[in-house]
Amino acid sequence: MQYHAALPYGSTATIEVADATFLLVSDASSNYINEEGANPFTLTAAQLEKLFLTDVSSVPFAPTKYSKIAYMSIMNPTEGSTYDLYLEMTREAVAATGVILDKNVLSLKPNETTKLIASVLPENTTDSLAWTTSDASIATVKDGVVTALKTGTATITAVCGS
Repeated sequence: MQYHAALPYGSTATIEVADATFLLVSDASSNYINEEGANPFTLTAAQLEKLFLTDVSSVPFAPTKYSKIAYMSIMNPTEGSTYDLYLEMTREAVAATGVILDKNVLSLKPNETTKLIASVLPENTTDSLAWTTSDASIATVKDGVVTALKTGTATITAVCGS
């Protein structure tokens, strides 16, 4: 059986299966979460973050925008039943207020690469980071990795939000 519950991001969750004295609970990688078999058991926000799925394409519902999905498999060995529990950690949109790059000036020779690191403010923004170059014939950028193609000047820009 599959269950889905929604909680505000940063919540603590207490899980209990009625009429079960012992539970085996594992994450998506089959690592046990409550090795002592406690029922009920509580997971802190930090513990839930470790259960977030990186690929939500197989989730049996449409997650809301900006949510993260924590997954666990709960087995009641007494009854031989297994439950798939999806906890949707929802949050409101948080607009980016700024982007800071670790380097302001680069000097590269043709075919050299370097990685720029962008720090987005606030850290919990829901906006995505986008990289652009002013002249793709001189330098390219993908995920912060800048590659010089030929001699010249190009401006690399990191933008987050509108």
